[in-house]
Amino acid sequence: MTEFCVQRVQKKHYNAIATLLNESDEGWPGGLVYGNPFNEERILRRYNNREVVAALVGMEKDRAVCLLEIEPYFKERDAAYVAFLNAHPSCHGKGYGRKTLQEAVEVALKEGYSRLDLYTWAGNIKAVPAYKKTGFFWYPSTSVYMQNFLPQILSCPLLKDFFTRNDWYETFSRPVDIAEDFYLENERRVFVYRWNGDVTLEVAVDVLDSRMFRFVLDGEEYSVTTDGEELYLGYPKDFCIKAPRGMEIVVEAEEGYLLEKTTIRTTTGAPRKNMNDRSHSMKVTMKHPSGDVKLGLGFLSRFPIEVEFSPNPAVIPPSKTATPLVKTYNPMKKEVRYNLQLVSDNVHVVPKELSGCLGPLERKGERVGIEATPNSRIKTIIAVENGPTYERDIPLLCPGRLMPDALIHDDHLYASDGRYLLEIYLKEGGVTGILDLKDRGLLLGNFLEDFGPPFNPGHLRAKPYHASVLFTEDGTRILLATEADKFGKIR
Repeated sequence: MTEFCVQRVQKKHYNAIATLLNESDEGWPGGLVYGNPFNEERILRRYNNREVVAALVGMEKDRAVCLLEIEPYFKERDAAYVAFLNAHPSCHGKGYGRKTLQEAVEVALKEGYSRLDLYTWAGNIKAVPAYKKTGFFWYPSTSVYMQNFLPQILSCPLLKDFFTRNDWYETFSRPVDIAEDFYLENERRVFVYRWNGDVTLEVAVDVLDSRMFRFVLDGEEYSVTTDGEELYLGYPKDFCIKAPRGMEIVVEAEEGYLLEKTTIRTTTGAPRKNMNDRSHSMKVTMKHPSGDVKLGLGFLSRFPIEVEFSPNPAVIPPSKTATPLVKTYNPMKKEVRYNLQLVSDNVHVVPKELSGCLGPLERKGERVGIEATPNSRIKTIIAVENGPTYERDIPLLCPGRLMPDALIHDDHLYASDGRYLLEIYLKEGGVTGILDLKDRGLLLGNFLEDFGPPFNPGHLRAKPYHASVLFTEDGTRILLATEADKFGKIR
């Protein structure tokens, strides 16, 4: 039997790691070497120039055959990220990558992380079963973005005794098909772990909140549940907590949520901007002599009627009447009657009021006539029958002949000269799109996670941007700035 062991990388391993990477070059899209073969000095720079939680090397006697590097995940402080994983081409199929991943889970656990993530690419799809066997789930609707919640499960005080008696890898039971992991439980997306040891254990993780919300150990359930993920402004949702009698239970909700006995409601209705934003959540802490049990649920906060212009934002030439489409959408599964007012001090709108009825999940579009001047803004007042009344600002651009207009709205910067519409998402390093307003097509776009490897973006790309808009006699100036703390807090 070949001797194989996983160790923390030390300087004595650098030459062996350089050989491993040089001999693995052809297996990577675009290569690893880039015409500059690795040596001890280059490996030294590799680790001096990066924040690495741990670097693990798989050794077959004196030969490095596997390398795995863990970094803090740039999107979430409590998650770690497998930034690099490589097995020597001659060792594929021997299980070395899987054993190294097992050790990576243990490292994430010891370092106090609740989750371990990785990305792979379509050309490496054959590795997905190994990832799934070591606890990773393929996040729905992504190009193989995977999440592993074993660190938080293994650290749960009530489950430590189970995992002391039962090896988590040997008793783990789950499908290993090469497909996205998409499970629904009470209309909520979940990932489910199961172990068949001396007793059975099932753990369910909420996809939105990245936290356990239920586990059943030998038939005894600890859980917090609701029906569905959506939480609509003005409509409370019931939740249910299950735990053995006598346990002290503390329930908390984030800002923007209100708890009333066994119901939760949103007070803002503001939705997540995209899938990478952490959802708003409620947390349940169950007090136990062996330690606190922490469960949680995430929610998609929404308005009962959603309103926007098409295109969004509307682009109105000055001194002219434009007829943008006002789009309304009912995201709920019941009929909703509403009244919508378009209000502004410096915008002429005809008609100023729209009323109607939308069936479940129904969309509708109505044209309105708008005359505006530069720097015009407009808001909507939406009144839902037997429901809430709320206001929403709708972005509106009115570029002059020589003066483009620009505004910042909901973490986006929009600018237009009348022909093109520029959109910059400020929260993730300026992900940008340019829309051709005449042809109604995307002229240019760049995306954060479509290509790879290595998937972890550059330092500046991972940072949120701060934007400011200045209107001068010479035109419109937009300043984007971010903190480059890796380079000595330059801005």
